[in-house]
Amino acid sequence: LPFSPRLIAVFLTFGTAFGITGALLEQKIERLWAVIAGLMFLLIPTCLEFGTSCYVQSWLVLLSFYTVYSFLKAKSAFQIGLLVGLLCSLKYSSLFWALLFGLVYLYRKNSKFFLGAILTGFPFYLRNIILKENPIFPIGYSVFGGEGWDEWRAFVYSSTLQNYGMGREPLDYLLLPFRVFSTTELYQDFEGSLGFGLGILVLIALLSFKQLQKREHWLLYFGLGWSFLWAFQVQQIRFLMPVVPLLFVA
Repeated sequence: LPFSPRLIAVFLTFGTAFGITGALLEQKIERLWAVIAGLMFLLIPTCLEFGTSCYVQSWLVLLSFYTVYSFLKAKSAFQIGLLVGLLCSLKYSSLFWALLFGLVYLYRKNSKFFLGAILTGFPFYLRNIILKENPIFPIGYSVFGGEGWDEWRAFVYSSTLQNYGMGREPLDYLLLPFRVFSTTELYQDFEGSLGFGLGILVLIALLSFKQLQKREHWLLYFGLGWSFLWAFQVQQIRFLMPVVPLLFVA
């Protein structure tokens, strides 16, 4: 082929790296450190793995970053809703964004967000209803059912998703922040690697919370909010990647 589809993911991944650098420059961070942050993102093992593959992850990460940053730049609630709806049409894990942003705009009593999200997100779920009689097929079988699926497949699928990570006991959740940044195994446990560098940056941000500006607070709120929900779902690093650029900027 004259053009490899993998290049699309490469372009999107570089777009996220440039976005990180640009966001930091906008905050008057020294140019060298802003560039280093973008490079550090590109060197994350899971970013290298999925940033060069024909998979939706690169688009999901870039759009997640753009959505949150648009919120921080006080774009209209309707525009944020359109972006969140588009995210929800990409991958079910983006329903986390619908929950997090939905709580914000519910608190603000701004219904325009929900209108935007329905316009871009609902068609995908309507398609699932028409084809499979289940808006979130193949999950949610016990509630919605699903054509071409059965209870045994649903049980095996759910059990498989819960096997990712390094355990679901109280001690495992306590150790999760350390484990998720220290893992180097790409095909077991969390099926991916973030590296200690990002973990150190997150720790610095948390320890410096009172010194951060309101914008950085929101970056941490959304980043940690997604991470909290992720911890109780499918513990794969690729599902955590949408908030990694936010944590870098914070």
